[in-house]
Amino acid sequence: RQRQMCIRDSLKAACRIMEEKGNNIRVSELAYIVGFNDPKYFSVCFKKEFGMLPTDYIERFIQDVEK
Repeated sequence: RQRQMCIRDSLKAACRIMEEKGNNIRVSELAYIVGFNDPKYFSVCFKKEFGMLPTDYIERFIQDVEK
């Protein structure tokens, strides 16, 4: 339970970073910044939490900003 909360907090932090950096950050770099050792596991956790991959989140956020 505690670990799930830590993962959720890390994923929320990743969202904030993606919203700030947009396309200027790679998913692997982002994963390491928020504390994941494995970018693939980060992507799996992100998709489970938010229903989309980090790359999809970046694309959607940037499209929303450009509109």
